[in-house]
Amino acid sequence: MKKYLFIALAALGFAACAEKLDDNNAPHGGEMEESYIAINLLSADVETRILGAEDSYEMGTPAERAVKSAYFFFFDENGDPFNVTGSPVTAPGEVQNGKNHLILSISNASTSGMPNVSDIKDDILVLKTYKGVYPSKIVAVLNWVPENKPYSLTALHEALEVIGDDSNGYVMSNSVYMDGANKIIDAVPLTAANIKTTESEALAAPINIYVERTAAKVVLTAGGKIADTENIFDTQKNSTPVGLVGGSSDLDVYVKLNGWELYNDYSTSSLLKNIENWDVATLGLTWNDIPYYRCYWAKSQAGNHSDSFAWSYTDADKATKGFQTNYGFAVANAGDNYATRSTYTYCGENTNQVDGSTDPRTKVILKGQLMQKKGDDYEPLELARWYGTEYAGDENLRIAVANSLKYTLYSSENGQTFSSITPADIQCVEGIEAAGAKAYEVSFQLSTAGAAKKWYQYNSTSGYVVFGDNAITGDNTVKANEYLATVEPALLYTDGQTYYHVDIKHLGSAGKTAEYGVVRNHVYQIDIKSIKGYGSPVYTSLDYIVDVPEYPIEDEGSYVAAKINILSWKVVKQGVDIVQ
Repeated sequence: MKKYLFIALAALGFAACAEKLDDNNAPHGGEMEESYIAINLLSADVETRILGAEDSYEMGTPAERAVKSAYFFFFDENGDPFNVTGSPVTAPGEVQNGKNHLILSISNASTSGMPNVSDIKDDILVLKTYKGVYPSKIVAVLNWVPENKPYSLTALHEALEVIGDDSNGYVMSNSVYMDGANKIIDAVPLTAANIKTTESEALAAPINIYVERTAAKVVLTAGGKIADTENIFDTQKNSTPVGLVGGSSDLDVYVKLNGWELYNDYSTSSLLKNIENWDVATLGLTWNDIPYYRCYWAKSQAGNHSDSFAWSYTDADKATKGFQTNYGFAVANAGDNYATRSTYTYCGENTNQVDGSTDPRTKVILKGQLMQKKGDDYEPLELARWYGTEYAGDENLRIAVANSLKYTLYSSENGQTFSSITPADIQCVEGIEAAGAKAYEVSFQLSTAGAAKKWYQYNSTSGYVVFGDNAITGDNTVKANEYLATVEPALLYTDGQTYYHVDIKHLGSAGKTAEYGVVRNHVYQIDIKSIKGYGSPVYTSLDYIVDVPEYPIEDEGSYVAAKINILSWKVVKQGVDIVQ
């Protein structure tokens, strides 16, 4: 009997121990102890590199490296929350719960601001746990404020958080990579050698945590320099001058760049990078870099933003619509808020790929204006393209359209005297999609003057009859407009306004998955080298630009020449020659 009683008691003890571990830290009661971990933070940038001519890494600005807050999360071997505050966990989210994170007091701030990553050395974290029961993993998250609740390692991977800014600091977290055994390393292992009973012992065996920003940085220059109001590109190099119907017969066309934005740029990234064991040949990139605690590809949040691209959105609108404001090239009235942000901006990770019907990739969109040279100055050049012919603006385009309809549409005030349609009877409107026009094209409708008239067509049998009807009755402007909508649409660059897009290249080889993409902790340095072609026209104003720029089939020889450099900040450089 004593033997069976002993076995039962032993089983009870084992169950209690299991409950202790499952609950993250023991039932109420038991001996608590304080233990110490010494922390060194390192940036997965140049601190992990011996720089040479072949390396493309940079430190980043003081604001990009600043530490405003530091939270350290602890987990068991399975990645579940491990309570390090000594308070028992009862239900997630309660204020009095034990939490699995500790806050590091940032005490070494100087007059120049908060310390940067490399200043966090030999700082001590104090854990309050049950004696002999310790966490197995640790993750650092900087410049982010968690909710007052336990977080699992999976929850940190799934959290989509803002990337930060100069004022609040740029969010950073453990650098994620794959070890030699193809195991994802997303947290730093903790052993008995790291967890000590005194501060002095901990300082003798600190742990190193490598962190990376969740943001990517895009830098734009033109001709290798910060762009300014003299940023003019000759679109006709190595080609003959342009002749415009109704205008010059010998014209050199230039493009002046007036600004730029990102499209499909996320304002958030996952808090921890999400990776898998990618095939190097498919990716076109040796993506894992074990000696430097990092990798160069990631899985990003799915989907793309579907809102129309509008330069006139407020900053608040832009944040909700997934893109941010960048005013480059000395845009008028940009405001003091953007005085130092003319050539760069930040965005979240986006490695989504073209799926055949949509293109969700992050792009640079350039605002441009077609120009003509007059003496030593440049003037805006409004032009139109219709049936392969180029015209000197809206009026000359309407003359051509009216001439093509002179034997189709007639107006009459009395039903006795008939006149062919005139350019004044026609106006250009945004492309009518229902009639097959593209968003970047213009369609034709009756002007206010034209809509006040009654329209006829000539029939060899019946003579002049009301357009769209066999009887001379009723208001027929609707029918006339329906017919005008079927006329071949045109391209109209109002005041010369146009735009171009540049796909942001990553480090993958041509034609492979990682050829394009935006990955955290990389700098994409894009230099516009040349522009050939007119780009995608803007009819009404720069207040509206279609979601993804489309380039006219007639102009498919156009291109943007750019050079892109990527950095880490891993730098990716891209030089772009624009032909659009």
